[in-house]
Amino acid sequence: MPELLKSFAWDAFVLVFYAQVVGLHGGLIGIAIAITIAFDTVVDPWIGALSDRLRGARFGRRHSLMFSAVLPFMIGIALVFTPPAAMSQMMTFFWLLGFGLLARCGISFWTVPSYAMGGELSRDADERRLIAVLRNVGNQLVILVVPIVAFSLFFVQSSAFPKPQLDPAPYPLFGLLVSLLGGALMLVGGIGTYRHARMIEKVDPCAAVTDDDAPRPSIIGAFLNAIRITPNIRAIVDGRFSRAVHQFPGQPDVVAPGDLFLEN
Repeated sequence: MPELLKSFAWDAFVLVFYAQVVGLHGGLIGIAIAITIAFDTVVDPWIGALSDRLRGARFGRRHSLMFSAVLPFMIGIALVFTPPAAMSQMMTFFWLLGFGLLARCGISFWTVPSYAMGGELSRDADERRLIAVLRNVGNQLVILVVPIVAFSLFFVQSSAFPKPQLDPAPYPLFGLLVSLLGGALMLVGGIGTYRHARMIEKVDPCAAVTDDDAPRPSIIGAFLNAIRITPNIRAIVDGRFSRAVHQFPGQPDVVAPGDLFLEN
């Protein structure tokens, strides 16, 4: 749920806010977002490996990282929506980049161990499916409720701002809401699973991966392996996407939305 909350706030508002309200040059916004996404791509596998091998941590190998992520995320996402006035273009760029990285790094330190822990909370297949279903239900609630709250309480159309997203006034309060709500969800998720996860770590000798019993795959190797085991990406690499585009001779190269998902 915190990941979906962050994604909605980032995707729906950050670009509009910095481009049309703050006035940051579009090229600089693109560079900041590209660096943030690239950083996240590199850091996520490292966080997973760190969580798998973490031993002796006070709150366990999953929850130590999850709890440490709360404050960085809250500070980063709140300050992304509160840039000081009268900054230069480069100062605004580094503000967006720095606090955007902090927020994304924070949410990654929570999300990666959290999802890894989901498969460890139970050995019963039905219970694991129930955990996945409940997580998806929570994600859907965020997707449905947060936009309603955002456009009902914060970004409300007025005579001064027919397009409410161009009004600079609601952004700091909206950023504070995302920060507090995201932090609360992270704490509830962490505290709610802490005791059971710690019991599993104590009784299951195979729960933790050590440096001696598991290899350290390179990031490039892990990326290539992800392509190999992901059906939709593998289909594109194998050329079946190209055949889907050209399956109707003489017709325009238009792909229906469902054609992009070739396998479940």
